[in-house]
Amino acid sequence: MSAFGDVLSGIRKVLLIEEQVSRLDRDVQNLAQDVRRTREYAERIDGHVKRIEGFLDGVAAATGQKLRLPKD
Repeated sequence: MSAFGDVLSGIRKVLLIEEQVSRLDRDVQNLAQDVRRTREYAERIDGHVKRIEGFLDGVAAATGQKLRLPKD
């Protein structure tokens, strides 16, 4: 292969690598966004659970019963 052919081949490889790196960067950004959304969802669920626990504590206090939620 000529020197010119080697240069073109090298340029093509660099361009392909750049495209792959760009694609990986987009994938990582999308994954990071998914993680943020999952964390936000988990925080909302945690808030709901805390409100339910508070409600049950109020019911228990009002009825004089001791309600116990199962442990993990």
